[in-house]
Amino acid sequence: MERSSEPGASGKPRPSLHAAPLASFAGAFLGCLATLHLSTLGLTPAIASAVATLLLCASIVAAPTRSLLPATFSSSVFGGSFSGMTPVALLSESVARAGLPVESSFVLLSLFCGLVFGCVCAGEVRLRVVLLKGYGGRFGALAALGSCAFLTLIPMLGPARTPLRIAGLPGYHEGPGHALLMLAACSVGMFATLFALKWPRVTDAGRASRVFVSAAVACAGLVILQRLTGADACFSDAYYAGCFVGMSSPQRLRGTMQPLLAAVTLTMLLLLAAPVLPSVGGSLGLAAFVAVASVDAGRRVIDAATRSLSRPALIGIGRSLATAVAIAAVLLPNDLLLWQHRADPQSILLPPADEDELSGIAMEAEVPVDEPLSFAEPAPEPPFLTLPPSLPNEPRERHAAPQPVRQADPRPLDTSRRKQRERTKAATAPRHPAAAARSQSRVSPPAPRPPRRIPQDASPRRR
Repeated sequence: MERSSEPGASGKPRPSLHAAPLASFAGAFLGCLATLHLSTLGLTPAIASAVATLLLCASIVAAPTRSLLPATFSSSVFGGSFSGMTPVALLSESVARAGLPVESSFVLLSLFCGLVFGCVCAGEVRLRVVLLKGYGGRFGALAALGSCAFLTLIPMLGPARTPLRIAGLPGYHEGPGHALLMLAACSVGMFATLFALKWPRVTDAGRASRVFVSAAVACAGLVILQRLTGADACFSDAYYAGCFVGMSSPQRLRGTMQPLLAAVTLTMLLLLAAPVLPSVGGSLGLAAFVAVASVDAGRRVIDAATRSLSRPALIGIGRSLATAVAIAAVLLPNDLLLWQHRADPQSILLPPADEDELSGIAMEAEVPVDEPLSFAEPAPEPPFLTLPPSLPNEPRERHAAPQPVRQADPRPLDTSRRKQRERTKAATAPRHPAAAARSQSRVSPPAPRPPRRIPQDASPRRR
């Protein structure tokens, strides 16, 4: 809402100010509901948000006006569409835990979103000030807070009375090349929105027209990215978040360097802080708002420092920063910043192994080498009698005493990966009792002559 709350001739605010909270409630409610329904038709959440804004604001742009109510309605529509980007499955689960019908989840979230935007607008009218004016992504941040509060608190109305824990956004980091592509998509969306809003006809129009143009630029870019990248949503999210950054006023992002810094900050947030951002509608706007606010705060701190420092001190600080950047640029591609394992020359270096082999090696490390290997108890012998070679007519006992176990081989392990894997699995894997008995017979010292086994029914009768 713009600062247009000057009192009239009677010293009272204009009547349109009292209706502004209602316009904000209606816009947020319709924007969220339309986006949710468009998402069920197969559109991606980002495209559904932009299309809902275009459809609901088209009638206002067709009859351009600088009145307060159309501007408030269009801004709230755009903000409500961000709440409509909430995953439908997560929304249904939250409403089901509250014991409410799942069919009413869309309406309930839209009503809550409308109440949040209406209350914030009423507070601005009451205070005669616009909160966070000029920061791109502020409506997205408000939508994220509202959506997160609804999904977390509404399950407490159910019988379990436990809040729903919301997971973070999926990770976007897949390598340096992937990060550079995300930075490019974010920069394209940001500069496209900045240049579109600086067009003279758009600048002279009202805020409703600027919102419509921003949604049109976002929708066109999202459709093109979807045709180029397919189902990969990371580039679409980066582009849409960059459009939010581009909606910042020139007082917040000046020149060309500050928007570039904001794009870099936003990309780093999406790559590194994605698990921290909640997986709800408006998270991209929240990330864009944090990026713009960080760049603006840094600029204010630097401006305050330059006023208190002399020119030689500023030159020294600039040279120090340039030296630090140059050293970092030299060291980052090098191996000096990468930790490497300094192994003993006598140790064995094996190539990377799979998870089964690593788990087997970890289990083998727990078994001391200087202790005898222990095996499972042998399975009961089948109905056969074992006769020693010297006394063929006298049967031995059914269960002979266990043979002594040979000590572990102190020789160094073989460097072959296949033999190492076989030895590890043979020593650590759980075995069937019959297999353990066969293994025990292999490690026992060989007898001078293998005994004969004859069936019990074929044994000679004793007189």
